[in-house]
Order: sequence, then C-alpha cells, then structure tokens
Amino acid sequence: MIIILSFAIGFLLTVLRTVYLPFFSLFQYLFDPNISLIIAAFLFGKRKDGYIIAFILGMTTDNLSGGPFGIYILSYMWTVIITQIISLYLQKESLLIIWTATSSCIAIQNISVYFMQASLFFNEIIAALLKQIAIGLFLSPLLIFLIKLIFRRFAGLNSNVIRNVR
Repeated sequence: MIIILSFAIGFLLTVLRTVYLPFFSLFQYLFDPNISLIIAAFLFGKRKDGYIIAFILGMTTDNLSGGPFGIYILSYMWTVIITQIISLYLQKESLLIIWTATSSCIAIQNISVYFMQASLFFNEIIAALLKQIAIGLFLSPLLIFLIKLIFRRFAGLNSNVIRNVR
C-alpha cells in the first residue's frame, strides 16, 4: 500500500514541479522533491519498496520531463543506494542522514542532468547545484517529516479498515 501512496504523492510532486512551478522564478532552483519521497519511503518503509518506488517514479518523471530517457531512473536508483549505504552508519531517524542523503542525491541528479546539456558552463552548474543543496537542506527534512506522517496516517487507516472487516 505504501507503494501506491508513494506513487500518488510522487506523481503529484512531479506534475507540480514540471508543469506549474517553472512559471514562478522563486522556484527556479527548487530541487526534485521526489528525492525526499524516495528517501522517506526507503527509511520508513521496506527496503524493496524503496527500489520499486524509485524505478516507477523514475520512469514517470523521465516520461514527463521530456529529457533523455533513463536519467531520472538512474538518479533515483542512486538515491536509494546512497541512502542504504548511509543508513548502515547512521540512525534512520537522525537529521544527519537526511541531510547527507539529500545533499549527495541532489549532487548526483544535477551532475547527470546538467552534464547532458552542453550549453552550460561549469561555474553555472556549480552555482545551481549549491543553491539546490541549500534549499534541499532546509526543505527536505520538512518534506520527509510530512511524508512520514502521511505514511503513518495511511497505515493507521489501513489497519482500522482491516480490523473492521474481521
């Protein structure tokens, strides 16, 4: 059930980021919020759910973005792998794991996306990367906390329905 809920949230975030937010200059350097969703799904769900969600959201985002196919699948899979490696050494509930995973995943995604565009210079890539990491360090813990609450609320509703059926 977390997979379906994550897909719905991820699809909403993808449509919001690709269709509506580009019209506002305030959100020009907003990082990909699906990174926070994938980190939350991996940390607070089952490990295999994180991989499934990363693959499905990667395919969806690749199809909606209009860029080369496979970039988002690759970056989301690396998000799960990096989060898994970091979670071996840090506690799952700590803010440090969220900051480390978010920063490294934003860097990997930007490297894969921006280096595909030959018209950008290295200093433009680094400036955009640093702005996205700064925004990500602030917004990602808030998004992950919100997603965690949604997951728990949905799991609570799901267990109540199962109890009432019996």
